[in-house]
Amino acid sequence: MLYRYKMKLEYDGTKFIGWQKQPSSHGISVQQKLEDTLLAVLSKNISLFVAGRTDSGVHAINQVAHFDTDILLKLKKICTTLNYFLKNTGIIVLSIENVDLSFDARLSAKQRIYCYNILNRDAPTALFYGRVWHIFNLELNVSAMMEAATILVGTHDFTAFRSPRCQAKSPIRTIDYINISESNFPLEKTISIEFGAKSFLHNQVRLLVGGLFCVGAGKWDITKLLTVLESKSRKECHVMAPPHGLYLKKILY
Repeated sequence: MLYRYKMKLEYDGTKFIGWQKQPSSHGISVQQKLEDTLLAVLSKNISLFVAGRTDSGVHAINQVAHFDTDILLKLKKICTTLNYFLKNTGIIVLSIENVDLSFDARLSAKQRIYCYNILNRDAPTALFYGRVWHIFNLELNVSAMMEAATILVGTHDFTAFRSPRCQAKSPIRTIDYINISESNFPLEKTISIEFGAKSFLHNQVRLLVGGLFCVGAGKWDITKLLTVLESKSRKECHVMAPPHGLYLKKILY
């Protein structure tokens, strides 16, 4: 009998080349590390299927994957065992649950939520180095960024905001919302930009953050952002936010 399991994950992307397995010469991926650990624990080759393939350096607060096996797992025990073997790797298994075979971590997802964090102060960070985009000697205009974000919400051709290596058949995507907020916790002068959509193009969130940064920095006005969007040309968006400020926050089913 075949069983399907849904796995929730948290990981620090700093040490990894991204989620997806690649030739070993490129480095270790989150997927490879997890599948190797599952092999060690279950003595079976396991293939993981994920809700969203994160790039190198991108973090996950609540990633979701599924896998199939003919073993009926003791859920609490397997979760504890996996975390023991994953200790100090930067990966944590938050939970494992048995689900129907019709569940698919990627195809069943109704919304993906990403959050990008900017530290906008002169002093760098000791506690969150490699986990925020540090913008210094420049105060971003958050109100202008909020206004500009409204242009990006809705259904658009996002060719200007996707990687040339993007394999999606269509550049058309619908962004459900973009929320921008300021906070002094956990770091003083943190700007958080949250994106919600059913799916995103490769590098789309980081390029959109780059565009919003240009507005906040006074390099673009809102009309320029709209011009870039309507240009459908990747060359027009020349700023891409670094990966280490990006988090896959949640998957909704």
